Amino acid sequence: MKKMKLVWLLTMLVGACDPGTEMSSMEEFESPLLKMGKADWTMEGTEEQFFSGFDWVNDPEGFVPGMEKKLSALPLKGHAIRIPWSDTYWPKNKGSISHRWSNEWMKRKGPQSAEEAMTWSASELQALSPAEKYDLYVGNYNYSLTSRVEAESSPLTPSWQGHCHGWTMASIHYTEPSPVTVTNPDGIRIDFGSSDIKALLTYYQGDVAQSLWGQSILPFTRDVKVGGGTCLSQSPTDSNCQDANPGLFHIALANFLGVRKQAFGIDATTTREKWNHPVYRYQSEILGERSPGPGAQEETVREVIVRSRVTYATEIEPRWDPVLTTDYQASVDKVYTYTLELNEQGEIIGGQWILLLEDRTTPTFRQAWAYLTTVDDEGNGQPDHTEEEAANIMWSHFNFPDYVWFQDRAPFAEEFKQAASAYVFLANSPGSRKSLFQYFARLKSLVSP
Repeated sequence: MKKMKLVWLLTMLVGACDPGTEMSSMEEFESPLLKMGKADWTMEGTEEQFFSGFDWVNDPEGFVPGMEKKLSALPLKGHAIRIPWSDTYWPKNKGSISHRWSNEWMKRKGPQSAEEAMTWSASELQALSPAEKYDLYVGNYNYSLTSRVEAESSPLTPSWQGHCHGWTMASIHYTEPSPVTVTNPDGIRIDFGSSDIKALLTYYQGDVAQSLWGQSILPFTRDVKVGGGTCLSQSPTDSNCQDANPGLFHIALANFLGVRKQAFGIDATTTREKWNHPVYRYQSEILGERSPGPGAQEETVREVIVRSRVTYATEIEPRWDPVLTTDYQASVDKVYTYTLELNEQGEIIGGQWILLLEDRTTPTFRQAWAYLTTVDDEGNGQPDHTEEEAANIMWSHFNFPDYVWFQDRAPFAEEFKQAASAYVFLANSPGSRKSLFQYFARLKSLVSP
């Protein structure tokens, strides 16, 4: 099997967030594809490289069983009741959630005892990192959580790597937290800002409650449900770089946002870097219908051309106060154009990503690739573009989600268990993960219902 969900899970653990700019229109590109006329459309040599139907990794039933697939029964617009909040993705090259975001210049080591903590001013304690504050809150002067986070971080880590996978699902499931002041077992008052609590929720949902061991071994974790392969090669002929299938994408939009009114996650770009975001609004427009076109499956009786405008939350710098309903909340609108292949029952059975050119023609991803790798305007008997050049042109036009995904909200432990040492959470084992789960039990007291 070409597409392994295990690979997806491994890459999900180094998620990141798109800085959030809407893609440029095609008219802004000086691209050979804009010269492409219908007479240039070809499928030659691509028969074994492209598939418009639902393979096993794009199967809607494999993603979330029971979703409605009949196009006429699906709403054309919808939005989540709970709008995901913006926050940073806590990049690992800055220390992840051990980053002292409110005062990066304070280098003083965190208080090593209750007696020392009592000598710290409120502003000094407030400048501690989210991880340090939680350790202090539960009375752990060994800073076991901070030690784990620091061990996972490095200034040499690529800047895009962080905890966007955790932020995506935390922002979907939890009400945006407000600042709160709490007292630890020794009477030390600790101020948590909104982003301090968001950081802990992000880490908890993505790195405590998500595990390669799975829910069967660690019942408190929540398995990730994914549709689409993970593009690591950035090659248009790699089946993992041709999805998520637009049929699956449309089914997810309509079922999550239109029917359930619940946000879900996407990797917003088809690149090696993972740009995870929570999608919370969409509006689709049926542009037309036609007989099955080139590359459609045999079971297809008609194709529908769809344009969907999708909105997802994006990253910002950490903030002390909540950002929803303020100018600090950030989002991106992106427009996707695609075909949906329908069977005799009117059910979506696949689709293809397309370009909508100025002359209203609609070359598919497959046709665009075939054109770029065979066009010979120079007349020298050789293609005008190398495969690398052709791939770069393709990705400047086709910027669809690499995969869609969802993870249920994780429960909190009923009882808190103190860390046995500063290093207890460093081991990569089920036992260590269970101890970390129990250690996070008091996070619940910082979270709104």
